[in-house]
Amino acid sequence: MRKTQEAKAGFQEGDLLARGRQLIRASISHGVTTMRAHVEVDPAVDLQCVEVGMQLKAEFIDSCDIRLVVFVQDSIFSGPYGDIDEPYTAQMQGLLKEALDSGRGPVSAVGSAPYVEKGGKEFEMANIAYILDLAEMYGIDADFHLDFDISRESRLMDLIEEVRKRPAFHTHSSRPSRRNSVYPLRVTLGHCRTLSRIDPANIYKNLTTMAQGLEIYIVGLPNSDMYMHHANEPALYRDRVRSVLNALELERQSSTYLQGRISLSINNVGNLFTPQGDGDPLALLPLCVAVYQDATANSLASLLRMVTVQAASAAGLRPLEHADDLSIRPGEPADLVILDGCSDWRTAALAPPFARVTLKGGKVVATRKAETWIDGDSV
Repeated sequence: MRKTQEAKAGFQEGDLLARGRQLIRASISHGVTTMRAHVEVDPAVDLQCVEVGMQLKAEFIDSCDIRLVVFVQDSIFSGPYGDIDEPYTAQMQGLLKEALDSGRGPVSAVGSAPYVEKGGKEFEMANIAYILDLAEMYGIDADFHLDFDISRESRLMDLIEEVRKRPAFHTHSSRPSRRNSVYPLRVTLGHCRTLSRIDPANIYKNLTTMAQGLEIYIVGLPNSDMYMHHANEPALYRDRVRSVLNALELERQSSTYLQGRISLSINNVGNLFTPQGDGDPLALLPLCVAVYQDATANSLASLLRMVTVQAASAAGLRPLEHADDLSIRPGEPADLVILDGCSDWRTAALAPPFARVTLKGGKVVATRKAETWIDGDSV
């Protein structure tokens, strides 16, 4: 975090635009037609990332639906020593509100990382409640990076209890809003690494019971979680699938209610948290086959859904009524990727090909070709 803050202090608009374009162009070539992009606010970067995000969203509007999340990675309520720091809190809250006011329309969610609060449960829950307050106030979704530190007490159930108090996040909510007519609002939870260390027989039953009737979506982030997994964590935690959310097991053991709400994604590309990878969601699949040690037909189909239609739902898109079979139906948006030379969906999961064609709204927006030559081939 300290090194990241040092890097942020040197951010320049031109560099942010160039790196943002590079990532978006690469994502579109991978087949991404919608992405949720977190733009951070804090005293070091002010609103610079938000402004760049809005510019890039407008620039790529015809080829990719970029859904911006105003996100605070730093604490909101605790100072550097875990104490109350009212001037700092006022500054952070002011930045968040200013970002949301300036980004009305382009911004679709607000989020935070409650685990960075240094004052314990009281501060973490204050963080969660404040973000949910903002989501309700602006009529947008909430997005939390939760339970990243596997050695600490989980806040997952506490968060769900807080969400249950708020009708705007209930599945059957039809509450009117001046700013957003899309109700109910959603709560997306990334990381949730503590789920990998709790007895599955108990946690999955309790989780699905508590989340019933709420718009809760859970996203595993294998690239970041495995890279940042600490070797000095207790052996019990290290043995639980490298302390990564077992998305396959969670979906298998969950009730019908949570099925379709578990997904996999990439939240960092080329930074100190995740230096590896190029943002290709399909590249997660061979990795997860190895991590979860499961290449059965049903699991491969589940993994494909988790990086496509289920990931889209977590990002705020309308869930497909037939998302369980990944088929294309007349009348639906023609946002899809064609995998050139891929003979079946098993190959798509086990060895995603490089060559692809990306369509957005039925229009080809990217092509990527593979050409191979080996010495001895006839010309």
